[in-house]
Amino acid sequence: MTDANTRADTWFVNKVREPGTPAFELLYEQYYKTVYGLALRLSRDAALAEDVTQEVFISVWRGVDNFRGECSLLTWIHTIAVRTATRHMRRQRESQPAAAQLEEYAQTAGDVFPDTRLELERAIASLPDGARAALVLHDIYGYTHSEIGEMLSLAAGTVKAQLHRARNLIKQELRK
Repeated sequence: MTDANTRADTWFVNKVREPGTPAFELLYEQYYKTVYGLALRLSRDAALAEDVTQEVFISVWRGVDNFRGECSLLTWIHTIAVRTATRHMRRQRESQPAAAQLEEYAQTAGDVFPDTRLELERAIASLPDGARAALVLHDIYGYTHSEIGEMLSLAAGTVKAQLHRARNLIKQELRK
């Protein structure tokens, strides 16, 4: 993270902390789409992604005083999103069959990610949770293995293994 980004994040967070400023509304508008997109790709469920997104911004609002600037503001928000989505996905895992989830996801993905091939989104959605999270966070959002490891509470080596597995599974799926 550059010094300019650090200063911008610190300034923005300080504005969000001030009562009566519209800064949180601006933060929400700036990061809503990326948080929702991340939650949708991780969960494969539009309704769950919306719930996760709302919960993330409530957590950000309540926890903004905990932001220390050790990472970018977006990384901090994404970490909250990943952990929130993971928690929700664990609860929901038994309630909906995977095939129904994938079909619902396919219907939503074309609207939310118009620049991405639907076959690729379906292949990503078909990955096991850990492999999907590693691939999405690394190859789509650009996080390092160690950053992903912190977000998912995994060792960087485990993230690398999950990423390797995900890429192989994607190749197999796209060859079909």
